[in-house]
Amino acid sequence: MNANDELRRILQAIQEAQGDSPDLIEDQDIAKTISMPLQDLRDLLEILGESGYILLDQDSGGYAARIIAKGRLALKSMLPLETILSSPGTGSQGVTLEAKRSMRTILLLAANPKNTQRIRLDEEQRRIEQALERSRKRNEFKLVSKWAVTDDDLRRALLDYEPEIVHFSGHGNGLGLEFENEFGFSLPINGQALAGLFKLCSGHVQCVVLNACYSRFQAEAIAQHIDFVVGMRKAIGDQASIKFSLGFYDGIVSGRGYEDAFDLGRNAIDLRGIPEHETPVLLKKCELNSLPSRSRGDVSRVHLDALYGAAARKAEEVRSRETWTSEDLENIRSQVWRNVNYLGKSWAICPLDGLPLTITLHTWEFTDADISAYCKRHDHVCIEKTNDPMRPSFMGKNWLEHHIKGMSEIVLRGFKVYCPVCGTVVRSRVDGDYVLLNCLRCGQRALVPVR
Repeated sequence: MNANDELRRILQAIQEAQGDSPDLIEDQDIAKTISMPLQDLRDLLEILGESGYILLDQDSGGYAARIIAKGRLALKSMLPLETILSSPGTGSQGVTLEAKRSMRTILLLAANPKNTQRIRLDEEQRRIEQALERSRKRNEFKLVSKWAVTDDDLRRALLDYEPEIVHFSGHGNGLGLEFENEFGFSLPINGQALAGLFKLCSGHVQCVVLNACYSRFQAEAIAQHIDFVVGMRKAIGDQASIKFSLGFYDGIVSGRGYEDAFDLGRNAIDLRGIPEHETPVLLKKCELNSLPSRSRGDVSRVHLDALYGAAARKAEEVRSRETWTSEDLENIRSQVWRNVNYLGKSWAICPLDGLPLTITLHTWEFTDADISAYCKRHDHVCIEKTNDPMRPSFMGKNWLEHHIKGMSEIVLRGFKVYCPVCGTVVRSRVDGDYVLLNCLRCGQRALVPVR
C-alpha cells in the first residue's frame, strides 16, 4: 500500500468515527481502527495536518484529529492527495524539511471559563478554517487550535509549535485576559505577565491578535516585544469579533502584510454595517520604541500635546453619553460576578471609559445580592438581581449535601470555592466551629459544623 492509500485510509477512519459531530478523534482510537502502529500513525497525522486535510490537536497524551472541508473533498475525489510528501533525497518520514520550515503556523487559543458569558468561539474558529481552506496558498499555513486554554497550555503551545501568529479568543476585562484554571473557571492574566512570556518567544512570534474585550491594555504591553499586536479598545460583540477574524485571515492567507490584513478585518465589520469597526486597534513595536522613555524624563512638548489632546478627546466622547445603556449594565453585572472573591467583594471597570467603579453588593440575611455601581463620571446605578438574565438558569436549583461538605472541606484548607449552581465564587468564612458558605448571585447558603 503506497503513502497516498495510507493517508486516505486514515482520513476515512477519522470521517467515519467523527460523523456529523465536531468532536476530535483520539489517535489511539484511529490506530486501533486501521491496525496501524501508533507512532507511524502520528507521523502521517502530522502530514495531513500540515497539508490542511485535518485539524490536529496535541496534548501530553498524544494527538487528536478532526477532518475538515479539504479532507472531505479529497475523499470524494480520486485525485492524489496534495501533501508535502517527500521527493527523492528527503527525510525518512516522507516530509520535506524545506516545506516544513517554510510553513507559517497560526496558533488559535480559545478560553470561555464556566463562570463567564458564553461566546461563539467555535464559529470564529470555523470562519478562520474557511479562510485557509479557500486560499490557493493553504499549503503554506499550519493551523493549530487549543481549547479551554490554561496558563500552562499557553506556554507549552508557544514552545511546542513556535507559531508566527498567535490568536486569542475569549474574554477580557481591561485588567487581564481570562484564561481557565484547572477547574475550568476564570484565571485572569495581566499584560505584564503576558509580555514577559512573549518576550521569550519573540524569535518566532511576529503577530499577536487579542480578540477579547478591552484587550488594548494587554496589547500595549505585548507590543513592546512583538512586531504587530491587535487589541480591542472597548467591549466588542460576537458578530463584530467574528467578522474581524474572517477579514484579517482572508488578508493573511492571500499574502497581504499584517497592516493590510488588519485593515481588511476592520473593513469586514464595516461592510456588514456593524458600528464597531473602530474597536480593533493595531499596535506596532517600532512605533512604541520610537516614543521617548518616561524614565529618562525627556518627553517633548509635542508628545505631551498629542497625549493630552487624545485624552481630552476621549473624555469629551465619553461625556457625550451621560448614562449607561442596558448593554453597559449587563457588561458591569458580568464583570462583578466574574470578579467576586471569597470575602464577598468585587470590582469592575466602566464600559465607556475604563475608569474603576466602586462596587457594593447589597444583601440581607445571606441571600442573593443587588449590585450598586458608582462611577465618578456616570454617577450611581443599582443593578437588581431580579433582572439578571442568568437567573432563570439557576432558580429552583439547590446545593446538594456532597456539594456542601466538599466546599466546606476546601474552605478549611484555605482555598476559594465556586458555586456548583451558577459558577460564581462563594463567599466563605470560618467562624468558630462552623464554616459559613453563601453565594451572592444565586442566594444559596449553608452553615457547616467543622466537627
